[in-house]
Amino acid sequence: MFARLCSVLELPLLNRELIELAQRKRTYVLRCVCLLAFSLVFLTLYVELNSRAVNLMWMLGQGRHMSAVLFITLMVTIYVLAPAMACAAITSEKEKQTLGLLLISRLTPHGIVVEKICSRMLPLISLVIVAAPLFGLAYLFGGISFRDTSLGLMILLFTIFQVTAIAVFCSAVLETGIAAFWVTYLILAVLYFTWPILVALHVLPRPDFLRSLGEEEFLLFPGYQLAMLVDTPRSWMGVAILTIPQLIVTLLFAVAARFGVVWFSYGAAFSLGRQWLRLQAYAIRPLAERFHGSKVGDEVGCLVAEADSLPVEQVSKDLPGLQPISWKEKRRSRLNRPWMLLSFWVALFLLQWWVLESNSNGVASDFCTLFSFVFLIVAVLLVLSQTCRLFGREREQQTLDALLATPLNNFEILKQKRSGINRLILLLLIPVMGTCFFNVFYTTVRICSLTHSSASDAHYLHYGSQSVARIGTVHWFCASALYVTCALGNAFIYMHLAKWIALFLGLKLKTQMKAMVGSLISVLVLCLVPLLLGALILMSADMDPDDFPLWFYMSPLIPTGMNEFHDRHELYRNNSMPDSDVFVVFFHFMVYGGLTLIVRTSLMRRLPELLQRRDQSTGGIVSDDEPGSCRTS
Repeated sequence: MFARLCSVLELPLLNRELIELAQRKRTYVLRCVCLLAFSLVFLTLYVELNSRAVNLMWMLGQGRHMSAVLFITLMVTIYVLAPAMACAAITSEKEKQTLGLLLISRLTPHGIVVEKICSRMLPLISLVIVAAPLFGLAYLFGGISFRDTSLGLMILLFTIFQVTAIAVFCSAVLETGIAAFWVTYLILAVLYFTWPILVALHVLPRPDFLRSLGEEEFLLFPGYQLAMLVDTPRSWMGVAILTIPQLIVTLLFAVAARFGVVWFSYGAAFSLGRQWLRLQAYAIRPLAERFHGSKVGDEVGCLVAEADSLPVEQVSKDLPGLQPISWKEKRRSRLNRPWMLLSFWVALFLLQWWVLESNSNGVASDFCTLFSFVFLIVAVLLVLSQTCRLFGREREQQTLDALLATPLNNFEILKQKRSGINRLILLLLIPVMGTCFFNVFYTTVRICSLTHSSASDAHYLHYGSQSVARIGTVHWFCASALYVTCALGNAFIYMHLAKWIALFLGLKLKTQMKAMVGSLISVLVLCLVPLLLGALILMSADMDPDDFPLWFYMSPLIPTGMNEFHDRHELYRNNSMPDSDVFVVFFHFMVYGGLTLIVRTSLMRRLPELLQRRDQSTGGIVSDDEPGSCRTS
């Protein structure tokens, strides 16, 4: 009995994971970067409070506000990093074909799941420990008790457990880490926001036994508990009662991960993706027979053939021609099949129309802005994930050398590889156009500077510092056209910027997940770090943003948000910039379009080094044994 207990507590898989984690430089780099980010947020908050303080005594009691900001920062960090760290927990074993070896060892399936969850939780717990001194500083300012701080940290630890358990479940069920990454966020979104949305749309009633909690429909969201704790002090028992439903759901995902390890560990023939394809093939086989010989029939036939484990080329009449790499990339991803994406966007378009028609004008305006931001974020993330797979998948499948042996130069290879991404970007502009359509009809559109000087009282209503255009007037058409131009231009530039960042990291790093995590961190740094540094400089110099208008362009979030709320005039008020909406829009295009060109130019110049391949026109054959040598075409 004692020997068996010792063997259980030995935790060999956890020991192996932690040893590998300790040997990676990025583990320590990540901790240092997170500590720097947390310190920057805390310093910005301290400077902001100090600038408003009449004296030092006024700052006493602000510890609750400081702790709330730190809690929010840590919560966001957990939701960004936890899925990326845990989604490859079991898929990596499948890709290395070592999961079967683990199953025939003395390790049980539930032991594998438990040790994988623990190995992914510990790095995130270390980030909470790194931020602990900042909570100590906030505690010294007063206004928050040690009990509230401890409860907040307990909620953060539970959030780590919840997100990690769901990510490990997706890793056990799915075949690739990228798929597990996105499905994790999808499950979290459904878990957190399905009930609130249905309650807001009056589809479900509010339960009477939970009315005392306020917005009880967010009960499954740990951030709701954290917000309640920051708002009003709560007891340990109150937090424990609210945690019970979340704990039950999280444990169900952990148990399901145990069965997923067993059921989906026997190769691609039993994978969830293969079962889904077979279900699709069963449903659309009559459609393929009906449209046999047409392009639609070929697209549908590819799905049927893929599900039947037949070569796709046997049913496809679309041959590669002069661009075989481009042909392969466009047919490899289902996102590049227009009829699938268009059907999905039509469903979302109808959903958005139903939501807006079911609510009042004020709520409809908020929903329009929410849909616009969600579609833009999803579009950028889809481009990131698909671009990171271009070269990472070739490395993992050991086909990169064969690709580089083709009689094409480096630039032609890159051009054909990214052709599928360019096509995806154009398809993703369709839902952005749909959200723009709803926005101009369901929100307050303000007259732009194109027609502001000639506006008459009969065509607009005074609204603050600008005017509200009536639907159907010339002023409304001009303002709507400028809004749509800015929204589509922003989406186009941001997706291309994300594409080039992901391409660079996909070539630089060895695996898809590393490239994906690096791309996500790069985008977050681009959006948040300049914004925080600019705010810190403005508050240190006791300046207003109007005194330094370039601050509005230091993050993509500010111009995009102002365009969605039709507040572009905020960027040129007080005569700090030319009194023109058109100038604001095109100056924004120049800033981030120029940044995109800089990233693209840097990548093109380093392309031979990143591919480790010289074109025939740039030199002769170089031995791989020489320092700095590259492959030859």
